[in-house]
Amino acid sequence: MINMKRTFRPAGWFLVTGYFLVAYLLTLNAPALWSPDELRYGEMSRELLARRDWAVPHFNGLVYFEKPIMGYWLNAFAQMLFGETNFAVRFMSALSALGGAFCIVWLVRRLWGADRAWLSGGVYLSLFIVMAVGTYSVFDSFLAFWLTVTMVAFYAALESSSYRERCLYYLLAGLGCGGAFLTKGFLALVLPLMVVVAYSLVQRRVKTLMIYGWISVTSALIVTLPWALAIHFRAPDFWHYFFWVEHIHRFLAADAQHAAPVWFFVPVLLLGLMPWTPVALPALARLRGSLASPLVRYALLWAVLPFIFFSLSRGKLATYILPCMAPLAILITHALGRMFESPGGRRCLRRLSSIQTLAMLVMALGVALGFWLELLPLDDGEGYKAGLWVLSFLVWSACLAGAARTRNIRGFFALYMLAPVAFFMLFGFALPDRTLKAKQPEGLVHRVAPWVKEDTVLVADYPTIMSAFNWYLKRDDVFLFKHQGEMEYGLSQADARHRFIDARGMEDFIADQRRHHDVVVEIRRRSSDESDLPPSDRLLRHGPYSVLFYKRSES
Repeated sequence: MINMKRTFRPAGWFLVTGYFLVAYLLTLNAPALWSPDELRYGEMSRELLARRDWAVPHFNGLVYFEKPIMGYWLNAFAQMLFGETNFAVRFMSALSALGGAFCIVWLVRRLWGADRAWLSGGVYLSLFIVMAVGTYSVFDSFLAFWLTVTMVAFYAALESSSYRERCLYYLLAGLGCGGAFLTKGFLALVLPLMVVVAYSLVQRRVKTLMIYGWISVTSALIVTLPWALAIHFRAPDFWHYFFWVEHIHRFLAADAQHAAPVWFFVPVLLLGLMPWTPVALPALARLRGSLASPLVRYALLWAVLPFIFFSLSRGKLATYILPCMAPLAILITHALGRMFESPGGRRCLRRLSSIQTLAMLVMALGVALGFWLELLPLDDGEGYKAGLWVLSFLVWSACLAGAARTRNIRGFFALYMLAPVAFFMLFGFALPDRTLKAKQPEGLVHRVAPWVKEDTVLVADYPTIMSAFNWYLKRDDVFLFKHQGEMEYGLSQADARHRFIDARGMEDFIADQRRHHDVVVEIRRRSSDESDLPPSDRLLRHGPYSVLFYKRSES
C-alpha cells in the first residue's frame, strides 16, 4: 500500500508553483490579444482607469451592462501593476487558476494528507479547460476561483467541530459568494446554494446550516451592497437589464444567446479533462467504494449538480462548466491514488497511458502527413508551424510513455501534468496566419495607425474591430454601422444613438464627416462590400477585413 499522507511540503510547493510559472506565466505576454473577449475586457478595464469610474462599466464610451464590476476591477488592478500589456490583460485569469489550486490543496491536506493535496492542486492546473481559460482573459476563471473559495469554506464550516472555526468559515464562504456575485451575478447564489443544501440533507446538517447560514448571508451583503447601491443610483436600469436579459432570458428563452442542445457539455467535459480523461473515467467509475467519505460525497455533488444546471440552460458556452473542475480534480486524484495502490489498477493505468501515447503519435504523424500532402491551411513560409504541432504532440506522447512505465505515483502524476504544457506554450505560435489575421486584429490596427490622427473619425461594422481600435489606438469614440451586436443596449441610450449609422445612411455620414475630419472605415468582407461605400482615397486589405481611408475634403 502507498502511503499518501507522508509530508510532501517542499516538493509539493515546487510542483504547483513551478508548474504555474512555466505552463501559465512564461508565454502569457507573447500571443496578441484575441477578439472579441480579450480585447473587450482589456479595453473596458483601460476605460475604467481612464475615466476613474469604478462603479459603471463602459465599453467604447458607452454603458455596458452584461456583467458586474469585479472582473473589470481585477483587470484594471493588473494594468496598474503591469501597464497596458497582453500580460496584464491575462494575468488575473492565470492568478485565479493558481488561487483555485491552492484552495484545493488547503482542503484536501486537512483530510487526506499533504501528498494527495499537492497532487490534487497539480491535477487542477493541468486540466485542459483550466489551462485554456487560465491563460486567456475571460471572467469564468475569476468566477471559478470565487466559487472554489465559497465551496471549500462551506465544507470546512459544515464539518468543523469548533464554534470559532465554524463562524470563520461561514464568514469566508459569504465573502467568496460576494466576490462571485460581483463577477457574474446571481449565478453565484444558485450554485453554492444547491450544492450546500443537498450536502446538508445527505449529511443531516440542515439545522447547522440554518443556524449559521446568516453569517454567510451577512458577509456576502457586506461585500456586494456598496457597489450594488452605487450602480443603482448611477444607472437605475442596470438591475432590470442584468437580471431579466442576462440571466432569465439566457437561461430559459428559446432564442437565448449561445443556444445549444442539452448534451453540449458532455464532449466539452471529456475534452476539458484532458490529458487525464482516458485514465480518469475508469478511475472515477470505481468511486463507489469511497462514497463513505464525506469529502467524496461533497465533491460529487459539487461537480454533478452545477453540470446538470448548466446543461438545462438554453444558453451554453464551453467555459461555463469551469466551476466543476475543482471537485473533479479532487475526485480524479483520489480515484487514481486508489487505483495505483493495487497491481491490477496500475496495469490498467499503464495500458490506458500507452493507448493515449499511441494516439498522440498518430496525431503527430497526421499533421506531418497533412503538411506533406499540402492539406493544412498553411501559407508559404509557415511550414515551421506544422513542425511546432508535431513537436507538441511528440512531447505529449513522450510524457505519457514515461507515465506508463513509472512505478512511482508522484512521477505518474508529474508526467501527466507535463504532457500538455508544450501544446499550450506553442499554440499561439502555431496557428495559421489566416486564423491570426481574423482573430488577432493587432496587425491590422498597426497597419492602419499611421492614417489615424487625434481627430480622425473611426467607424467599424462589428464590435470586434471596434474593440481593437479602442485598445490599440486608445480611443473610446468609435462609430458602429450595420451591426450593433453586444453594443445594442449602450447604443439605445438617448445620448448614444448617433454613434450607430444605418447602412443606408453611411454615404451621407462619410460625406458630412469629411468636411472637418479624415475618416477610417473598417468592414468585414464576408458581410459587407467595398462597392457599397463611396470610393476611398486609400484601401487596405488584411485577412478578412478591408479598411477604407477618406481624406478630409479641401475647403
